[in-house]
Parts: sequence; C-alpha cells; structure tokens
Amino acid sequence: MTIVIVVNLFGNADLENAVESIKNIKASPEPIHIVLSWSNPSPNAPHIIFSLKKTLSNKFSITYLSLPKMGLGRQRDSTLRFVLHKFADVRYIIYIEEDVIV
Repeated sequence: MTIVIVVNLFGNADLENAVESIKNIKASPEPIHIVLSWSNPSPNAPHIIFSLKKTLSNKFSITYLSLPKMGLGRQRDSTLRFVLHKFADVRYIIYIEEDVIV
C-alpha cells in the first residue's frame, strides 16, 4: 500500500511553506509519494521543482504535475485521476494547500 500526499499549487506559488510541510512529514512503514500539482505554473517552475527534488528526494519520491490554469475543483479532480492511475496500490491520498504547514 502507498500513501500519496498531494500539494496543490497555484500560479506564482511560494513553496517555502510546502517545503516545510514536506520536511515535517514523518517516516511511515508504507511508502510515501509526493505529487506537486501546479495549476498555471510560473515560468521558473521547472527550476523550482528541480531544486525541491534535489533537496527532498532522499526522503520521498516527488512527482511534478503541471496543469493549465483551472479552478480548485477541476485541479483536484485531474490530480486524483492522475494519482489513481499512477499509484494503483494507493491506500491514502492527502491533500494540502501551498500555504499549510504540517
């Protein structure tokens, strides 16, 4: 079984809180995967994601999902479909927004 934590990001998101949240997630006997779902990402998003993966990849696998500009409901639906397709053995899906600190 797998745990997937989805971090919803929008436009010119500030990833400082998201990084702190991910750092605060404790180890689990089940694998934990992070999916960064970014609606209308800023032009420097690939660079930001690369840096984030470099910083946190030793703790979690991180998947970047770039989405066009859309509302929160549609973003969650698209991300949920992606997660269910990519992680067939998912047990829990946890959504957090970019401004939440775990």
